[in-house]
Amino acid sequence: MHDVLKQRTLVVIKPDALMRALTGKIIQKIEDVGLKLIAVKMLKATTEQIMGHYPVTDEIWVRGLGEKTIKTFSDLGLNVKEKLGSDDTLVLGKQVVQKLAKHWQEGPVIIMIWEGPHAIEVVRKLRGVTTPLQAEPGSLLGDLSFDSQLIASHQGRAMKTFVHATGSQDESEREIKHWFGDMPELFDYYNRTDHFAMLA
Repeated sequence: MHDVLKQRTLVVIKPDALMRALTGKIIQKIEDVGLKLIAVKMLKATTEQIMGHYPVTDEIWVRGLGEKTIKTFSDLGLNVKEKLGSDDTLVLGKQVVQKLAKHWQEGPVIIMIWEGPHAIEVVRKLRGVTTPLQAEPGSLLGDLSFDSQLIASHQGRAMKTFVHATGSQDESEREIKHWFGDMPELFDYYNRTDHFAMLA
């Protein structure tokens, strides 16, 4: 059973955030809510590392990306086959994966592990929904971006969602293992002084 007070989540600051000098704002927003940074590294991700981050061998997951693309285009009143050359969910999903890999390789990334109560849900809330245009005011994507599927597809790229936040406990464990190994060096032994007021 997982300790709800020490849940861990993986956060990736993507190249577009670094180019826009948003690293400090992203970290501060997560720190301000009370989570604890316990591991961090900066690197230039390889194609293999990026593909290992996503469950690209899971056809259902890949088709899910394609289904989201079709829904987004439908909501916008656009014909996905005319714009992207196919309406096959697997083909569209693979296109999304390729664009994601290219996006992640536009520069270095910062990979972090954060710990604290409800860490996964809290960081997802702070980040906002995946499409910046639809993200809530007050969230990172809602306040700091206007990007959308429409703009991204028109320019032949992935949406610039400058920060990745793990979506579930299983995903968190898989992603942390992928980027930090089976026995990562975690600096989880220090205490945040505000936790004495927040949790006591």
